[in-house]
Amino acid sequence: MTGRPGVIALFLMGVAVGGLMLALTPAVFGAGTSQKAFQGIEKVAFTSHGSTIKGNLYLPATDEPEKKYPAVVVTGAWTTVKEQMPATYAKALSEKGYAALTFDFRGWGETVDDIKYLENPDRKIEDILTAVAYLSDRPDIDATRIAGLGICASSGYMAQAAATSPKISALAMVAPWLHDAAIVRQVYGGEEGVNRLIAMGKRAEASSDPVLIEAASNTNEKSLMYKAPYYTEKDRGLISEYDNLFNVASWQGWLTFDAQQAADHIRVPTLLVHSEEAAIPQGVKAFEMRMGNTARVVWLDQVTQFDFYDRPEPVTRSVSLVSDHFKETFESGNQPSDIAMIKTALEAMAVLADQNRFAALEEIFADQVTVDYTSLFGGTAAPIGVKKLMAQWASFLPGFEVTRHNLSNIKVSAGRTFAVASADIRAEHYVEGLFWEITGAYDYELVRDNGAWKIAGLTLNYKKESGTRDVLALAGKRAAQHPDSYTINASKTKDAVTINTPSIWAKPANPVAPGSEDNENLKLVMKMFDAYSKGDTEVLRQVVAEDIEWYIPGRHPMSGIKRGIDELIAFFEELKVLGFKAEVMILAANENYVIDAHRGWNTKGNKQVDLNWILLYQIVDGKIKRVQNFSGDIYTSDNFFNYIPAD
Repeated sequence: MTGRPGVIALFLMGVAVGGLMLALTPAVFGAGTSQKAFQGIEKVAFTSHGSTIKGNLYLPATDEPEKKYPAVVVTGAWTTVKEQMPATYAKALSEKGYAALTFDFRGWGETVDDIKYLENPDRKIEDILTAVAYLSDRPDIDATRIAGLGICASSGYMAQAAATSPKISALAMVAPWLHDAAIVRQVYGGEEGVNRLIAMGKRAEASSDPVLIEAASNTNEKSLMYKAPYYTEKDRGLISEYDNLFNVASWQGWLTFDAQQAADHIRVPTLLVHSEEAAIPQGVKAFEMRMGNTARVVWLDQVTQFDFYDRPEPVTRSVSLVSDHFKETFESGNQPSDIAMIKTALEAMAVLADQNRFAALEEIFADQVTVDYTSLFGGTAAPIGVKKLMAQWASFLPGFEVTRHNLSNIKVSAGRTFAVASADIRAEHYVEGLFWEITGAYDYELVRDNGAWKIAGLTLNYKKESGTRDVLALAGKRAAQHPDSYTINASKTKDAVTINTPSIWAKPANPVAPGSEDNENLKLVMKMFDAYSKGDTEVLRQVVAEDIEWYIPGRHPMSGIKRGIDELIAFFEELKVLGFKAEVMILAANENYVIDAHRGWNTKGNKQVDLNWILLYQIVDGKIKRVQNFSGDIYTSDNFFNYIPAD
């Protein structure tokens, strides 16, 4: 490939979308699709980072005026607007019973913004998250049944949104474009081609005026997509609403975006629909491998990237697959056992708070929580880390002589991975003869995390109070005189987090120490790294001694010496379950030893750990004979691994 944007887009990007006029004709959806199921389009608007997003909400027909719809946010290919292929899929999904939202990203179509026509993944992901939040707040939408559908380029954006937002309960991608750095180099003319485009983008970004080029053209060879068969056809994607412009400053953000990494963090059932004849199928295969059992791929025969956007047969087939996937996912939620577990968690929160058992209380909450008490105290609600939240509560709750949180009238609606609940609350506080009572209601948002339900959002809807708020200051003073054990331990944990932060231990461009580049022992360890990442046990057996001893420090179920290659492989499998990743800071070697200092963190499981680690390898007779692992903070690693149940 030459790296010329127009040529690249034509043969590999495949980013066209379905035209509005075609999307609204019965032919697109096949003879078997009922047009009676479509109620109409509601023009909607919501705010994302200061801009008013304009959208279309495709509503299904219903005879139930109080019905709460399951919903889908639908996004399309790069440079596109909501009336193109998002409209095709949204209308078809509305005929399957879903409220389907399409919208124009900031600076595209009807959504006015100071920055126009910028294909920036971060901005578009932010807009998707805002769209999901908008839907979850609508009274006619079931907040526990919201899905995301990304098509082509926006599949990567939607995947990242699903990895970020617990409100996305199911994910689907059609004709997904899922690139990483390696695929980018394959597509855009190698390192040289990529660097040339990034440099072009940086010059455009530095320009005082936007540098815009035509997005698609049959005559302009300098367009982004020269002679692309969908964008340039008036009966398909070249509709009046299409801006057909591309901001050249987009290149750096687009080319450095890693869509693959989202696979490590997605927890919801995911469907990918693609074809070997469509764009970069290798990206889909890599994504599926990284997601494991959470993902399912359906391969359609003889379907091009552009066919997926508006051709009746592939659209009908894709919509059917996506709809069935969402239905199956949504119906697996709202089980009686889930309702019972959630009610237990909410009741436990009240009891544990009254008992000042903050370590146990921490386990009921997600890692990030949005606590909204603005109805009582004013201010602005914002997400907070669970440890910081517990430290705040521990700084004043123990100062009361007695507190009593009375919950009643608990109501729960649960999806597969996301739930909402409400409860009436009466909270009593007593200290040194003073009394304060508030009544109102709590609204909760919960997420399923490795089988357990965790509180991710807590909103107090304050109704009335009696007594005096002076109890709060008095309780805080009393608690400061005799700090709770959680507060003391939190300060120690904070030290560990501070010293282990990657911001002060930056990853170097080349971690191999000078003089070690050609060391055979170092090559042996690096070969082991590669085998571990690929799950290649045969290569592991070639580089590791049969009687290896691998020492894991600490006092937890996984600590101690792993003796022999079979125990070591079993240990590696446990690390994979937790999604451990590493960034090497330095590798050095001599005739007997190799030392590896790296940042290591997990991406899966209920708990998170992110520490510096040092591994000391002993090489004997050309094989790794003995390894000792040193933790950046033994208490933090113990706390993490002790939460992992032993087999």
